[in-house]
Amino acid sequence: MGLKIKTPKNNFKKINNGIILIIVLAVILSVSVLSFFTTFQKPSGKFTGEVDIEILNCDETDYGRDPFTFGEVKVSKSGFVGETKKFVDYCESDDSLIEYYCITGKLTNDMVECSSYGEGWKCREGTCRE
Repeated sequence: MGLKIKTPKNNFKKINNGIILIIVLAVILSVSVLSFFTTFQKPSGKFTGEVDIEILNCDETDYGRDPFTFGEVKVSKSGFVGETKKFVDYCESDDSLIEYYCITGKLTNDMVECSSYGEGWKCREGTCRE
């Protein structure tokens, strides 16, 4: 009597295992995507300094720390080949510029007080200007 008959119970178990696998894969994918976007989020407040992001590629338009030239940095994060994120220099206030640049394989930003360049200097359109 080696005849095996499939019952709905056996099919239900296989379907259940498949659904569990799909849910686990969806959770892993969601966590990976969320991790990518939270790592690349715009800093809030007066954050300055090194952002701990290992990058595969860094492309700058103002070639380093230059508060007098508006610039943007495009980076690709390790583990997310083909996905890039853009960071632009911006004015946090009339006096504070957030300047992005890359140094030694890390994305970095500084807060620059434009008034430190002299009386009448302000932050406008992502640059320090007189």
